[in-house]
Amino acid sequence: MLKVPIDNTGYQEFLLPFEGEFITITLNFRIDVWFLDLKFKDKSRNGMKLSSNVLMLQGMNLPFDIIIDSKETGLDPFSLEAFSLDRFDFNIIEREELATIRGFEVE
Repeated sequence: MLKVPIDNTGYQEFLLPFEGEFITITLNFRIDVWFLDLKFKDKSRNGMKLSSNVLMLQGMNLPFDIIIDSKETGLDPFSLEAFSLDRFDFNIIEREELATIRGFEVE
């Protein structure tokens, strides 16, 4: 699992190396909600609301997924400082761990 360091800036972009390619992540904070845009190879999804403790990329058939760890609070990240105050973790679940969770490999 990879932890992405999110700070308290309302707009952030990340270009993360993954299996010889790059995952492009853009985060926007608007009116008490964090939104995610993601691109990997020829697949993309825009405007996803960050929700805690669920796999965020269901149905995209990617070799990774994103999970927001609420650190047992059960809340979604609703403040600009949610990640920088260490209340939440933004994690990328890598291929091997994801196969264990899903029960099958992703190409």
